[in-house]
Amino acid sequence: MDCSKFYEKIDELREKKLSRWEWISMRLHWLICGDCRRYLAQYLKTIAIAHGLAAAELPAAKLADPIVEQIAREMTQAVRSGDAPQDPAFDPASDREEDSDQSGSEGPQLT
Repeated sequence: MDCSKFYEKIDELREKKLSRWEWISMRLHWLICGDCRRYLAQYLKTIAIAHGLAAAELPAAKLADPIVEQIAREMTQAVRSGDAPQDPAFDPASDREEDSDQSGSEGPQLT
């Protein structure tokens, strides 16, 4: 199975409409292909967010594969322990700090 077929079959995987051989073929592919494994994890996270769940709260029983279950457990542990990676682009606190810095100055200060 190549990556394009993997992407086409992902909805069928979620809806459990795959035959046993398609399931085995898909599983072997995502065990080998890191890009598809990341794609599947992101896909499941997006579905969880669309349903109003935090990605870390997605029950492992709803996930399709032990690898994805492991990713979900690691994410849950990271969020609970506070070790989750923080993206400064999405940090509301950093936005407030930038706004307060800009409000006190009329432009760039040259010294």
